[in-house]
Amino acid sequence: MKACTKCTKDKPLAEFYKRSDTGKPHSWCKKCKHQSGKEWNAKAQGMARTPEYRAYIDAKVRCDNPNDQKYSWYGARGIEFKFDSFNEFYAELGERPKGNYSLDRIDNDGNYEVGNIRWATKTEQMLNRRDYDKPWLAGNNFNAKTYEIKHPSGVVSLVKNMADFCRRYGLDKANLHTSIKTGWKHRGYSAQHV
Repeated sequence: MKACTKCTKDKPLAEFYKRSDTGKPHSWCKKCKHQSGKEWNAKAQGMARTPEYRAYIDAKVRCDNPNDQKYSWYGARGIEFKFDSFNEFYAELGERPKGNYSLDRIDNDGNYEVGNIRWATKTEQMLNRRDYDKPWLAGNNFNAKTYEIKHPSGVVSLVKNMADFCRRYGLDKANLHTSIKTGWKHRGYSAQHV
């Protein structure tokens, strides 16, 4: 048995190519060498410095490398990277749209695989987050702010999530927040802490 220095898995010696100069096993297993060749193919095609290639490498590393800072949220949770090459990944995803888009999994508990990846905005990604326990908030309402927002029609709403309220009504959150301190109205809406 020998540990591959790329994927860090212990594998039988038959899983390693022999070096032509010494006859000893290479430090990377055959699968990693083969993958490296495919990645080099993408580099040769001029894609190595693109945001698409960076997204490919970053997702692969956070799923496959236990030494990566984000591994505990991906690979350790069982999220797998199932693309064999950058070309396959790029064929599924295509070019990243203009603007602030990044790689997202449609099913947050699913793998990086065909049919489960897309380019998404930060807002889309925030709405697609997995639920996780927040024990420090259990029964603690001191951290949650409540706002009383008066509509132009005079209707008053009690709101816990101002950002969501502003998205629904097409308002600018910073301007509505300013109305708390100044008393000014933003498009006829005013807000105050409760």
